[in-house]
Amino acid sequence: MNMTWEDLKNQLKKKCIKVTRQREQLLRLFLSPEQHLLTAAQIHQALQLTDQNMNPSTIYRNLETLDEAGIIRQISLNDGLARYELVTDHHHHHLICLQCNRMQVVDVCPFEEINRFVKQHTNFLPVEHRFEIYGYCSECRQNEEEGKK
Repeated sequence: MNMTWEDLKNQLKKKCIKVTRQREQLLRLFLSPEQHLLTAAQIHQALQLTDQNMNPSTIYRNLETLDEAGIIRQISLNDGLARYELVTDHHHHHLICLQCNRMQVVDVCPFEEINRFVKQHTNFLPVEHRFEIYGYCSECRQNEEEGKK
């Protein structure tokens, strides 16, 4: 199921978080299918197109509030930049290109078997895991091959 603005607005209300114009603009940005794992700088740049007065500190405060509320989640990749994505019921992982930093969503989860094993054989209850695969996308590999010719 795709998340809508109404779904997000209801989440904010359930968590007693005020629905502000800035939060609406920020969350609507994440509803766009091509907006996945955004840095604060990318969010600021995108929001500048619609709201010239959106201050970076306002963005950071809202990201922190929404992260603490479990509406978005922060993911840190190997480049040291924090990225954010909506928390949804859609479990997925990421492929990250080391050359161009493009990301692809992978809907397969190799950890389900590991989670079952951990639950059965240890006194540990896994509640979350994160998994990223780093490598080179087909476009960057093709550009590399063309550069060698």
